[in-house]
Amino acid sequence: MYRRRYLVYRHPASLNPIIASSSILLTVKGENSIIYDPFTGSATILIEAKKISRTFRCIGSDICREFVKGALRNARYAGVDIDLFISDFSKNPLLHCDYVITDPPRGKRVKVRDNIEKLYKKFFSSMYNIASKIVLITPCLKLTELTCKGYSIEKF
Repeated sequence: MYRRRYLVYRHPASLNPIIASSSILLTVKGENSIIYDPFTGSATILIEAKKISRTFRCIGSDICREFVKGALRNARYAGVDIDLFISDFSKNPLLHCDYVITDPPRGKRVKVRDNIEKLYKKFFSSMYNIASKIVLITPCLKLTELTCKGYSIEKF
């Protein structure tokens, strides 16, 4: 896996920075876009977004205090300004964002308390109300298709 020097804190299920930056380059259109990652982990998506454009507003949350602290360390080390808070994704205070870009839990490397299918359904219903566009970075295509029925989706 390609590593960035800013990854001083490593989440147990870290996302490859090249995949994170590619997802941003392929989807985010327009300056001053608001990008939210509700499963921020080590903040790879948000840091890569800020590296692409300092005009993006990058917001992240995670249910785990340790992950948020580690993500803040990574952001400081990368020299970028992102907003992070501790929260369950379904109870976050955001009313709107342009993009939700995230690598959701898969239940393999990280223990997930709830059933993974239930978590994905809850994710779609929560994020659909606040985001203009939702981008999932996941190999779980069948699970994603199953849980996002009723929502318009594009695959790429």
